[in-house]
Amino acid sequence: MFQAKYHQLARSGMSVADVHAVMRADGERLAGKLGELGQRSLVYHQVYRDSGGLFHFPLVASHGALWATWYLRAAWMAAQVFSVADVTCALKRRERMAAFDAYVDAIKEINRQVMIEAFASLYLYKVFGERACAELRFSEALAGQFRERFGAGALTFVRTHESDRVFYETFFRWEQETVVGPAVDTALEAFAWPFMRTLSRRPWVWFSYFAVGRALVFRDFADKEERVRKGLAAFDWAAAKGWDAIERNAYRNPFLPRRMKGWDASVPVREAERKRA
Repeated sequence: MFQAKYHQLARSGMSVADVHAVMRADGERLAGKLGELGQRSLVYHQVYRDSGGLFHFPLVASHGALWATWYLRAAWMAAQVFSVADVTCALKRRERMAAFDAYVDAIKEINRQVMIEAFASLYLYKVFGERACAELRFSEALAGQFRERFGAGALTFVRTHESDRVFYETFFRWEQETVVGPAVDTALEAFAWPFMRTLSRRPWVWFSYFAVGRALVFRDFADKEERVRKGLAAFDWAAAKGWDAIERNAYRNPFLPRRMKGWDASVPVREAERKRA
């Protein structure tokens, strides 16, 4: 769906960096507003399909966006109660809720940026191959795994559960290091309401494909290694259920929009030709 536009830009002579800039602008529009988590889930699904089912991170992340849609609403209602009941904090009620809202907005912005990175990573590599790796700041390990799935090694690539899991973990660690980790640290450091900051470090995560009674309960969301372990558990449970079932499961989620917004497939060919000239 998305890829044809970027192939046309590349054929018109645009550089890797210029096509990347167009992709990121498209990604910003597709990611929607902070609260449009369901919209990002739809985009993740398209990225997964365009990968030929070989890039599982977007499919798992789509479930994460749908979970956050209702979980953050529930957390806001709890914060309303605790903003009155918490007698340990010197902040006024209005200041407590402002601190909570700022933290939640930061988490939603992290969600936006992760989607944009996943979107750009797949399409820039599929259009430019190895030339995209430096632009995307891929590690050698991640570049090699993209190469074997979507580049020079694709013709002989034999998919296994183990290779899928390694690829998922490598990409997951990359986005934790480049997007999530620093932003989570900054958001928690700025969270001036101690009681809710402590609760926010211990989220209860339940994706709709998790079995009843099974959840990811964090001891400390600020711990990168714990985030990776929980992410791998989400992958393992999805793989055990089957990827086709996981995709169908998301389509039945009531928080998934029926229509994607923000996509403009028109290609700025005149601009590309101007750059080439």
